[in-house]
Amino acid sequence: MTEVISLRIMVLLMVIMSSLALIADAKVYYVGGKQGWNQNPQLWLGDRTFKAGDILVFIYRKGKHNVAVYYDSFYYEDCAAPDNATTYTSGHDRVKLRKGYNYIISSVPGDCDDYFLAISPYAK
Repeated sequence: MTEVISLRIMVLLMVIMSSLALIADAKVYYVGGKQGWNQNPQLWLGDRTFKAGDILVFIYRKGKHNVAVYYDSFYYEDCAAPDNATTYTSGHDRVKLRKGYNYIISSVPGDCDDYFLAISPYAK
Protein backbone atom coordinates (compact mmCIF):
# COMPACT_ATOMS: atom_id res chain seq x y z
CA MET A 1 0.00 0.00 0.00
CA THR A 2 2.74 2.47 0.93
CA GLU A 3 4.60 1.53 -2.27
CA VAL A 4 1.56 2.58 -4.34
CA ILE A 5 1.30 5.88 -2.47
CA SER A 6 5.04 6.51 -2.87
CA LEU A 7 4.79 5.79 -6.60
CA ARG A 8 1.85 8.19 -6.96
CA ILE A 9 3.72 10.90 -5.09
CA MET A 10 6.79 10.38 -7.31
CA VAL A 11 4.68 10.64 -10.47
CA LEU A 12 2.99 13.78 -9.16
CA LEU A 13 6.35 15.35 -8.35
CA MET A 14 7.63 14.54 -11.84
CA VAL A 15 4.60 16.21 -13.41
CA ILE A 16 5.07 19.29 -11.24
CA MET A 17 8.78 19.49 -12.06
CA SER A 18 8.07 19.19 -15.80
CA SER A 19 5.49 21.99 -15.58
CA LEU A 20 7.89 24.23 -13.71
CA ALA A 21 10.58 23.62 -16.34
CA LEU A 22 8.18 24.75 -19.07
CA ILE A 23 7.23 27.88 -17.13
CA ALA A 24 10.87 28.72 -16.40
CA ASP A 25 11.67 28.37 -20.10
CA ALA A 26 9.08 30.98 -21.14
CA LYS A 27 10.41 34.37 -22.26
CA VAL A 28 8.81 37.77 -21.76
CA TYR A 29 8.72 40.26 -24.64
CA TYR A 30 7.62 43.90 -24.53
CA VAL A 31 5.74 44.52 -27.77
CA GLY A 32 7.05 47.61 -29.50
CA GLY A 33 10.01 47.92 -27.13
CA LYS A 34 10.33 51.46 -25.76
CA GLN A 35 7.62 52.64 -28.18
CA GLY A 36 5.09 50.26 -26.67
CA TRP A 37 1.82 49.23 -28.31
CA ASN A 38 1.43 52.54 -30.09
CA GLN A 39 2.29 52.44 -33.76
CA ASN A 40 3.32 49.83 -36.32
CA PRO A 41 4.43 46.98 -34.01
CA GLN A 42 5.10 44.81 -37.11
CA LEU A 43 8.50 46.50 -37.29
CA TRP A 44 9.19 45.31 -33.75
CA LEU A 45 7.90 41.81 -34.54
CA GLY A 46 10.28 41.43 -37.50
CA ASP A 47 11.64 37.90 -37.61
CA ARG A 48 11.43 37.17 -33.88
CA THR A 49 10.68 33.58 -33.01
CA PHE A 50 8.42 32.55 -30.14
CA LYS A 51 7.48 29.40 -28.28
CA ALA A 52 4.10 28.47 -26.86
CA GLY A 53 4.01 29.83 -23.32
CA ASP A 54 6.07 32.95 -24.08
CA ILE A 55 4.52 36.14 -22.73
CA LEU A 56 3.90 39.31 -24.76
CA VAL A 57 3.50 42.48 -22.70
CA PHE A 58 1.54 45.36 -24.21
CA ILE A 59 2.16 48.83 -22.74
CA TYR A 60 -0.13 51.68 -23.82
CA ARG A 61 -2.15 54.53 -22.37
CA LYS A 62 -5.26 53.02 -20.80
CA GLY A 63 -8.40 54.05 -22.66
CA LYS A 64 -6.54 54.87 -25.88
CA HIS A 65 -5.97 51.34 -27.21
CA ASN A 66 -6.73 47.76 -26.22
CA VAL A 67 -5.44 44.27 -26.98
CA ALA A 68 -7.80 41.76 -28.60
CA VAL A 69 -6.47 38.21 -28.96
CA TYR A 70 -7.95 35.47 -31.12
CA TYR A 71 -6.91 32.51 -33.27
CA ASP A 72 -8.80 32.83 -36.57
CA SER A 73 -7.07 34.55 -39.50
CA PHE A 74 -10.40 35.33 -41.18
CA TYR A 75 -10.98 38.31 -38.87
CA TYR A 76 -7.34 39.40 -38.89
CA GLU A 77 -7.37 40.02 -42.63
CA ASP A 78 -10.30 42.42 -42.08
CA CYS A 79 -8.58 44.12 -39.13
CA ALA A 80 -11.47 43.10 -36.90
CA ALA A 81 -11.91 41.09 -33.72
CA PRO A 82 -14.51 38.34 -33.45
CA ASP A 83 -17.04 38.31 -30.61
CA ASN A 84 -15.10 35.54 -28.86
CA ALA A 85 -11.80 37.47 -28.78
CA THR A 86 -10.22 37.97 -25.37
CA THR A 87 -9.87 41.74 -24.94
CA TYR A 88 -7.54 43.43 -22.46
CA THR A 89 -7.81 47.11 -21.52
CA SER A 90 -5.46 47.72 -18.57
CA GLY A 91 -2.65 49.48 -20.45
CA HIS A 92 -0.21 46.85 -19.14
CA ASP A 93 -1.50 43.58 -20.55
CA ARG A 94 0.20 40.18 -20.56
CA VAL A 95 -0.72 37.65 -23.23
CA LYS A 96 0.51 34.06 -23.05
CA LEU A 97 1.08 32.73 -26.56
CA ARG A 98 -0.61 29.54 -27.69
CA LYS A 99 0.99 27.15 -30.16
CA GLY A 100 0.36 28.33 -33.73
CA TYR A 101 -0.69 31.76 -34.90
CA ASN A 102 -1.91 34.26 -32.32
CA TYR A 103 -3.82 37.13 -33.91
CA ILE A 104 -3.61 40.32 -31.88
CA ILE A 105 -5.05 43.73 -32.72
CA SER A 106 -6.30 46.85 -31.04
CA SER A 107 -10.02 46.73 -31.71
CA VAL A 108 -10.47 50.43 -30.90
CA PRO A 109 -11.95 51.99 -34.08
CA GLY A 110 -9.17 53.28 -36.36
CA ASP A 111 -6.27 51.71 -34.42
CA CYS A 112 -5.74 48.75 -36.70
CA ASP A 113 -6.17 50.64 -39.97
CA ASP A 114 -4.56 53.97 -39.01
CA TYR A 115 -1.83 52.90 -36.57
CA PHE A 116 -1.34 49.31 -37.80
CA LEU A 117 -1.86 47.95 -34.29
CA ALA A 118 -1.98 44.35 -35.44
CA ILE A 119 0.47 41.49 -35.16
CA SER A 120 0.24 37.75 -35.76
CA PRO A 121 3.14 36.07 -33.96
CA TYR A 122 3.62 32.36 -34.53
CA ALA A 123 4.58 30.25 -31.51
CA LYS A 124 6.26 26.86 -31.97
